[in-house]
Amino acid sequence: MGPWMTDYFRLVTQAQGSMGILTWASLKTAVKPLIQQLFIAEADDMSDLEGFVYKAMWTRFPDEIFIMNGAQLASIMGKTQTEIETLKEILPPWIAAVGVAGRELIPEVRFEARSKDLIDIAQSFGLDLKEGVSNLSGRALYEEANSTDKGKVYWKDIYSGSHQSVFFLTQLEKTNDFLRAVREIAEDFGYPAGDIGVYIQPKHLGSSYHMEFTFPYDPLSVKQCERVQDLVEAVSVAVSDLGGYYSRPYGKWAGIQLGKDAQSFMVLKKLQKIFDPADIMNPGKLAI
Repeated sequence: MGPWMTDYFRLVTQAQGSMGILTWASLKTAVKPLIQQLFIAEADDMSDLEGFVYKAMWTRFPDEIFIMNGAQLASIMGKTQTEIETLKEILPPWIAAVGVAGRELIPEVRFEARSKDLIDIAQSFGLDLKEGVSNLSGRALYEEANSTDKGKVYWKDIYSGSHQSVFFLTQLEKTNDFLRAVREIAEDFGYPAGDIGVYIQPKHLGSSYHMEFTFPYDPLSVKQCERVQDLVEAVSVAVSDLGGYYSRPYGKWAGIQLGKDAQSFMVLKKLQKIFDPADIMNPGKLAI
């Protein structure tokens, strides 16, 4: 895919269904690994993982790499609210999970070499990259994260019954600014910070990072519903003010993101008229 096609698809994905219909796509798949292991490094503070993640991404050795806090990890692994509460008490505050694979052409050698190098890199940042933490194995996390057998309840809704999320793109060195801001806003709204799930994943070979905050709540409680709605709106504005980029600007995020650049918004509106002069594709959505 050439640069112009990349820009076009970025344009279409921000147009809220008002600019075009994709009728063709190509799909690339990775070769199934013969050996695979998910290693885990734990930390008391998210910033302790930054240097390691940057260096690991630079080597291009990991097949998967992501960061999450204990609340998010507990929600993935717990099957009931009680299990999640128990896991939150014993899991580390933060973990970085790193997947290493060995495919065809001496898979054992490739897996062993990359694993040892990543372990050495972790140690250079004062971290221990291990096969598991707190009685949780990397293999169990990998299997649970990739499992399609979750029953009728979405895993983010097991803890409280429902949830809302705020997700955006940023740089890894800026994530602590968002963490502080969200904690302060949650405190102002009386929302328990320990219930907030946080997930961070590199995008485009680490040139940007997907950051996501998950806010569980009881959908049967009017008070909790209103509080989380107000909380998410406040967090959404704060994230934008701190430089977070909503790459999927739907709903209120459309006004927040597109409202930051009037000139770009006018260009989008003009292009929308070119691609859809009759205004039949999701009319009225590309608006502030």
